[in-house]
Amino acid sequence: MAALPIPGQTIHLYLGGAVGHSCVVVEGLSGVVRKETAKALQIEAMNDYGQDTGRLCWLPKKAIKIDKKDGGLSLAHWFKPEGYTRWFLSHMSIMSGVSA
Repeated sequence: MAALPIPGQTIHLYLGGAVGHSCVVVEGLSGVVRKETAKALQIEAMNDYGQDTGRLCWLPKKAIKIDKKDGGLSLAHWFKPEGYTRWFLSHMSIMSGVSA
């Protein structure tokens, strides 16, 4: 089984997606793990060009889910971010789409 990322590692956190008649849209957060404690990871968001934004946020390790098939990261369904964490995930995420 894959392990949680460690400080210095680049990650992509899947936040959601949708499929339409002829399109697919995915939302995710790309960032670098800056610090780690026993219970949380500090993530620095990256922009569309892979550059650090300087925006940091702590996420509980228990809230980061690792996909058993591909090792991808997402948030646990029970995790409901509030305050700055909610703003961070909403404003620092990147949405990508493809249509036919």
